[in-house]
Amino acid sequence: MTSEIALVVPVRDRQLLLQLRDDHAPTRKNLWSFFGGSIEGSESPLEAAVREYKEELDIVSQNGLDYAFTVERVKPSGTFVKHIFLDHLHTTFSHRIKEGKEARFFHQDELYSIAIKPSDHKLGLMVFAHINKIKPDADFSHELSWWDSHLQGKDAYAEHLKDLLDPTRRHLRFPQPLRKYLKGQGNPIRGLEIGSGPTSTLAWAVDTGLLQLTAVDPLAEAYQRLLTGRGYDQYPVKPIDLSGEQLLSYFEPESFELIYMRNSLDHTQYPRIVLANAVELLAPGGILYIEGHVKEGTHARWQGLHKYDFIPREGSLICTSEQGETCDLTANLPLTTTEHTTQDLPQSVWYNLVMRRLPFPQFIPLK
Repeated sequence: MTSEIALVVPVRDRQLLLQLRDDHAPTRKNLWSFFGGSIEGSESPLEAAVREYKEELDIVSQNGLDYAFTVERVKPSGTFVKHIFLDHLHTTFSHRIKEGKEARFFHQDELYSIAIKPSDHKLGLMVFAHINKIKPDADFSHELSWWDSHLQGKDAYAEHLKDLLDPTRRHLRFPQPLRKYLKGQGNPIRGLEIGSGPTSTLAWAVDTGLLQLTAVDPLAEAYQRLLTGRGYDQYPVKPIDLSGEQLLSYFEPESFELIYMRNSLDHTQYPRIVLANAVELLAPGGILYIEGHVKEGTHARWQGLHKYDFIPREGSLICTSEQGETCDLTANLPLTTTEHTTQDLPQSVWYNLVMRRLPFPQFIPLK
């Protein structure tokens, strides 16, 4: 027996509109879920989606519904098929709740802090992966020039880079707080570095067999050309051309025991999405290590990719945009802080934030 349903996910500003079901719902009572329902008679999935959208929200899509993907699950009781459609909304739109208690937009990280079934949580992440799979548009020219200058030894960071390029000195640049989480030679842990640049800071652990590292960076191909042009094409870590926003479209959940970001989260277009992606890819008990300059956006005068200030505060990471919008990036995520330190540098303050991934509960009861 095959059961098919059509679901509609309204999307606005990289947020999803979900429905809080009421006591009368046949399933998922008092839980957040998606709009949609069963395909009736000879309806196509699209026809069913349009009908359900009208019945539940009194909306007829202005731009038409976009097919996203289909999920099929086989159980002993039969095969269950979900057809997912998206409605890309404008800034304002009118709707009327006709089923359920309320409707609300959620950011990706908020899926961890609401009452939602694990299967719907997973489906929500699949939708976010779908809408974030296109690399964000950004001007990377300043970043490329910055690295090219380093490779030519033209500024203070050149000494740091020189150590990384020398296999006998790479250990000097490996983050000391990370050493305690390595298991030893012959038992490498699975690690991901987000925004590695051309020369991963973790290369020493790769050389010594302590870390099985995957690195990603949206400038990976350009960086490889830079290294090759300067005669360093044998660097042991070669990043994949991928942005932090695209991670869920490439890796399976809980694939890594360690995720590391060095002064790169503030370079992303959507740090809230990147951090939520990192948590989803981290196995329970795994380590998330973030370090960088405090208030890098302000320090860099908001030039290039520096569009955010980060301020560690009582184990949380506060993010402020150039426009003054502020949020706690860690507030909704299943993380607990294990270490938090700062270090005064000549022209800035450097922070280190180490967090451990907590198990995701079956669902969080409504408060």
